[in-house]
Amino acid sequence: MSQQHSASLQTARNNLEGLAITQLADYRQRNDEDLHLLLDLCDESHQLPLDDIEQEGVRIAEANDPIDVRLESIERTADAVGAAIDMHFAGIEPMRLYAREQLRRARRAYIMSVTRGFQNAINLLKTEENEKTHLFQERLRALQRVNATINSNFSLEETLAESAKIINAQAHSDLCAIFTGAGAEELTLRATSQDPADFIGHYVIHVGEELTGRIAQRGFPAGVADISSLGYEVIESAMFDSRFRSIFVIPIIYFANDSNTLEGAITLLSEQPREYSVEEISFLEMIAGQLAMGLENSFIYSRMDEQFRRQVNSINTLQHISATVASSFDLSRVLELIISQATPASGSHYGAIFAFNTNNALQLQAHYHLDAPGLRETVIRHGECCVGRAMERCDRTWALDCMHTDSTCFLQKLSLKLPNAHSSLAIPLVSKGLLHGVMLLLSQSQQIQPHMRAEMVETLAHEAAVAIESTRLYEETLRALEVKSRLLQEMHHRVKNNLLSIAAILRMERRRTTSEEAAKILAESVSRIDGMAATHDLLSREEQIGSASLEDLARKLVGVVSAHLVPPSMKVDFEIRAADKVEVHSRDALALSLILNELIANSIEHGFKNSDYGKVKIGAWKEPDLIHLIIADLGQNLADDIDFSSLSSLGLPLVRDITRDQLRGTFTLRRAPLPEFLRDEADDETNWTVAEIIFPGEMAPITSKTT
Repeated sequence: MSQQHSASLQTARNNLEGLAITQLADYRQRNDEDLHLLLDLCDESHQLPLDDIEQEGVRIAEANDPIDVRLESIERTADAVGAAIDMHFAGIEPMRLYAREQLRRARRAYIMSVTRGFQNAINLLKTEENEKTHLFQERLRALQRVNATINSNFSLEETLAESAKIINAQAHSDLCAIFTGAGAEELTLRATSQDPADFIGHYVIHVGEELTGRIAQRGFPAGVADISSLGYEVIESAMFDSRFRSIFVIPIIYFANDSNTLEGAITLLSEQPREYSVEEISFLEMIAGQLAMGLENSFIYSRMDEQFRRQVNSINTLQHISATVASSFDLSRVLELIISQATPASGSHYGAIFAFNTNNALQLQAHYHLDAPGLRETVIRHGECCVGRAMERCDRTWALDCMHTDSTCFLQKLSLKLPNAHSSLAIPLVSKGLLHGVMLLLSQSQQIQPHMRAEMVETLAHEAAVAIESTRLYEETLRALEVKSRLLQEMHHRVKNNLLSIAAILRMERRRTTSEEAAKILAESVSRIDGMAATHDLLSREEQIGSASLEDLARKLVGVVSAHLVPPSMKVDFEIRAADKVEVHSRDALALSLILNELIANSIEHGFKNSDYGKVKIGAWKEPDLIHLIIADLGQNLADDIDFSSLSSLGLPLVRDITRDQLRGTFTLRRAPLPEFLRDEADDETNWTVAEIIFPGEMAPITSKTT
């Protein structure tokens, strides 16, 4: 009979398609492909294109389009096909019911496939974003470690050796060598990531010779992905080991406003051919910039007389504190520390640091010995006073008595009386060619500061620029994560609302039907849909978006099933326990909601048949790689052999299929004692019908709300 019905449905396809198109005549967003796919899915002989349908959900997620609009189009088309079936098979009730059932399955398969593809793509996008954030944090920690090493009390040799190990580990190369030679024509090997070699301090490469010398002379990172393609021996590879196949060189350059100084080079060697990505090169340039500052500071320190050594020690102390505080990204605190050290170190008496606000104007972020009401609200635009001119020119700006004579000076606007202040120095805060703010230093002296002090101030100004840049990059990453979390939360919220709308329609149909069997089927369907809606509600929680506690999920489903399927004349006690805190990914939570719904409903309908009392226990625990879920009841005895394919109801076969296909797990139903953690003293140890689901316990990254 089923084959005859299937053949009749195939024969009627063209007519059904025409009737459905007529039904959709006034629907502006009609999608003929939906109509064809639904009719294909209704055809039992047609191979189901579920993978292609899932890809449609993936494309919707990647395009950041709303899923509910797509689902509404499918539902509208399915309703049109349903009306076409009713018209075509009017008076042929068995055939109409068969076609309606095929449409119901097709609608469900279509919607679940699109939703599953959408969910998987959202999860993948989230995972990629988390991986980028993790990589960013790893690199930030590496930068902080290098900075801490530079600012430590180690000797220069120890500092370079430790830095080489950090760079080698973060770059995933096989050897890192650091050459130095500030302003000289020769680069001397000073450190490697391997154990110290006898030739460290003695091996010299001339600038402009060999790969390291030529790339260092050009001043831009470069390398050779496969040394064997050159046709000649590379000295750097032969010096350490001829097995190396790839070389990459990053010049160590100290950038100053008036000149650039080659301080050395970082040479990375790998055993396999390798290309470096733009992100990797950018990170290595930042490391080289830190080393350049450290080498320049070391050079300055070595040629300073005793009069300035205390000031340099103060700078080292500041840099060490800044490296520690930078991990908290408390920008105000870092800038306050910098200006509090930069002001006395430069021989000044007052200081301030300005950074760009959202309106692209400079706003005061930190100050030293400048106290006045409203100072924090100070905003400076292009060309206003020496700070604005330094911003406009992106160069240091010196001035005498501008705070007394310049009407645009912010100090005059605030009526701050500084009778003893005369000279001012505004230094642009530049990192990697980008302006991030301005540092202002005011002195009681009427003479321009000595050049040595200006160099020290430039170093501190660069530290402030790096601090601003790192903090804003971190904040941008957090904002991007927050947007992704909100999108995922909104998706779950909308799907939940759509499911609740469908459930409301089914409840209306249930109240209107006069058939007890139809009312029962509708009640079961409402229970399933409400369970899925409750699951999406759990998954949309702000504190843990994208995952759900299995115990919370069970409690939600117990409430839903009790409300729809427990008769008023029956009392059912539910008990939920978890031996471990079990968290499941959103892709598994939806499958588990259907499983819990069906098994609890099965206990109520069959286990407690002809009884006015029942007891259901739900438990969960996890092993290193597996999660166990048990639903046990004290209902009627279970047959020894259950043939799921012979069951007339949808419940247990649905549980079996979802467990196998979606959870990649196993489902068993047996008479057995309860697990020990679920058992009470009064419980019968043998008289339990136990349904057990075992599935892999792998978890994707969980997104928690950032505060």
